[in-house]
Formats: sequence, C-alpha cells, structure tokens
Amino acid sequence: VTFNIDGVHPHDAATVFDQENVAIRAGHHCAQPLMRCLNQVATVRASTYFYNTKEDIDRFISAIHKVKAFFESFI
Repeated sequence: VTFNIDGVHPHDAATVFDQENVAIRAGHHCAQPLMRCLNQVATVRASTYFYNTKEDIDRFISAIHKVKAFFESFI
C-alpha cells in the first residue's frame, strides 16, 4: 500500500514509524516517472505478508495516528 499523509513529508513520517517499530519504506520506490506525473516527491509504502499479525496491523494504524498527531501542530 502506497500513501501520503497530508502535510507530512514521507521521510518525516518514516522516522516516526521507525520509532514505533513499524518497518515501512519512504521514497520514490524506483518509480520516478510516475512520481513526476503525480507531482509527488515521495510516498510511504507499507507491505504485508502471511507472517504479519493483527498486532502488527494495529501497531501500523497506531503509528499513522501518531504521525498525524505529531505533525498536526506544524501544519
């Protein structure tokens, strides 16, 4: 799943995800032409696999809320 959080640079979001022990990627993901077409400098990408648990997903969702809460004061 690739996404952005309004008002938050993906690399800044990645720092918060890392602090919450959630492994994601931030960047252009080898898709520079698409990023230019979409007028995006980068995105956040989260991937799951069969070994991910419900707790992993809950931690991911919680981290999204923490990113939004932290950067809300700067927006």
